[in-house]
Amino acid sequence: MSQYKLNIIPFQPAQNEIKCIFSTVDFEGFETIPEDCLPTNVSFVTKAEVYFWKKIELQTISSEDIEHIRAEVNIKENKKFAKFYFTSVFFKHINKANQIYKFNFIASPSFFIADNSIKYQGFKSYRKFTIRVLTDRAKTPFSLMISYNGFSFISNKSVKALGIKTKLLSTVFYGKSKLDLFDNLTPLEQKDTDKIFPLLNYDLYDELGIVPKPDRIANKYQDYYNQITNFVSEYLKPDSISDEVILNPSLFYEVPVDEVKETSAGSNLLEFGNDSSHFSPYHGLKDNGPYKGPSDTKIKLIYIFHKDDSELANKLFSYLKKGYKSYPGLYQFVRIPVDVDSKNSIKYTSDSNPYKDIVASLKPENLEKGYKYAAIYISRIKKRDPDNDKESQYYKIKEFLLTHSITSQVIFKENIENDYFNFFLPNISIALLAKLDGIPWRLKRPKRKDLIIGVGAYKPREALERYLGNAFYFKNDGTFHEFDCFEQKNIAALSESYKSSILKYITENGNPSRLIIHFFKTVSYDDIRQIEKVLSKLSLNIPIIIITINKTESKDIVIFDTSYDGLMPVSGSFVRLGWNEFLLCNNSRYSKLTGANIEGFPFPVKLKIFSTDNTLVNNQELTKELIDQVYQFSRMYWKSVKQKSLPVTIEYSEIIAEIFSNFESKSLPEFGKTNLWFL
Repeated sequence: MSQYKLNIIPFQPAQNEIKCIFSTVDFEGFETIPEDCLPTNVSFVTKAEVYFWKKIELQTISSEDIEHIRAEVNIKENKKFAKFYFTSVFFKHINKANQIYKFNFIASPSFFIADNSIKYQGFKSYRKFTIRVLTDRAKTPFSLMISYNGFSFISNKSVKALGIKTKLLSTVFYGKSKLDLFDNLTPLEQKDTDKIFPLLNYDLYDELGIVPKPDRIANKYQDYYNQITNFVSEYLKPDSISDEVILNPSLFYEVPVDEVKETSAGSNLLEFGNDSSHFSPYHGLKDNGPYKGPSDTKIKLIYIFHKDDSELANKLFSYLKKGYKSYPGLYQFVRIPVDVDSKNSIKYTSDSNPYKDIVASLKPENLEKGYKYAAIYISRIKKRDPDNDKESQYYKIKEFLLTHSITSQVIFKENIENDYFNFFLPNISIALLAKLDGIPWRLKRPKRKDLIIGVGAYKPREALERYLGNAFYFKNDGTFHEFDCFEQKNIAALSESYKSSILKYITENGNPSRLIIHFFKTVSYDDIRQIEKVLSKLSLNIPIIIITINKTESKDIVIFDTSYDGLMPVSGSFVRLGWNEFLLCNNSRYSKLTGANIEGFPFPVKLKIFSTDNTLVNNQELTKELIDQVYQFSRMYWKSVKQKSLPVTIEYSEIIAEIFSNFESKSLPEFGKTNLWFL
């Protein structure tokens, strides 16, 4: 029988009321407290920027000139103060060992524990752990979350010794034990570069010529669980902190089995050709073909490659035409005919600027009318080439083809000679089919009149603004309608895209019964008002449901199935963390007693459900249906036969936004809004 745990430790205050003193003057040993964390029974006549507090027994104030308040604070009635207070208690307790630490943007401390198991030349390695006090989670009034954040690296050499520019710095080590953002140091401290030691970041990887070493772990669940268990046993022994808090005797919270729910039976099933269904994209396609072949049988492929790669191009053509090892061939696998337009194929000569050659060689007027074209581009440049000039070529070529209504499939030349290229070919085939308006597979689920919109985002490291990518779906079987992308500040464009999608949905399907939005961030009042205005203009009185889906797997709160040696719960398991917050396990463990290979051991996905009608959030049947929908939409990832833990509403949106951020144009061509060119 399954046994579940969360990486949170419930605790009780050792006393319900705490005697404190608050002052507008910073005394030795006092701590800054944010104004919104002050107890309800404490207020000052004079408004100061900061307030300080400490237990009365440890500090007395005698001067009558200093504005101060002595108060007994009820912990349970002042949750914000309690979070601040207990964060301080746990921080001081753990920091007795003088660990290196850093406070994040929500004022939770992270501790860096020295560990030499991974070595980078010139850098010390540390395992990073974050603690966070939670209130009212998993039916416990107070709990402490322990999360493990992997490795961080701090330079043995100072900024001065490294000879690097300070603009490359983000987090730095300065002083005895505290890490902080370089920008938070005083101007005088920032000049003290021989005492500043940088934390390794992406910019420093490039600047110092360091090649990142992937942290390859067979089972992330086991490693995570072992790390936090060791941390707790080392720094949070229950008897050593009992004067302030009383920790849960069994430490990590044990989730009652009846509170762990599962998505609907068959929710991982997909529909393929011949009216067949299967949970595996690869086997479903191989056995029965795609749900729907290319929408236009008049298809031609254009090959684009360097003149010196002719042999590779011929080899690729042979693989697609006749198959290779376990791969049966393009037509046999996804029903795409291998018809190459040799006259319009391009052999470029430039090593540094293929874009220029391709623009000069492609003559759109020579393309045969009535045919749908797809370009097979054998690239010598990787999508994320460290040379920015080379990388820009990748995006320029993609954008150029798009403006001429040519979808493209980029294949890195070295992959063709990879001994395992037969495992690449199914992914290439699926993406190519989707780009030619075919449907590799669809969700096997009852049809509903839902309009589902996905809003994702991508922010380039050097950019000030995010880019928003929107994936619009008008059918709950996962098939899409259109996409768009724009800068985040362009609110008018986002509103117009909502309106356009709703109107097109109404034209083809009638009024939707509800509007469901998968959003990349916590929804704000402005977000809701924006959508409500659009619905009002269209005279639509339907509920809005917004599901916030973190674009990364949840590594702060994780659920473990301790009855399974792999510790990862069965795919489709979910648990409610709070009123509207859920953890969804989305992986390839489909059986409670599985002995099969599991792909990647992904952590759960964190969801928050919001609605303009709160009764919908309280409806357990509806929340299960919405979680089912998120779970199923993750199976519509047509870029690979391997599933993703995030739904395509978010995955696709982010991919579009990332590529679009590298385009020269600030708007997508019309062809780019209705074609899956970005896969």
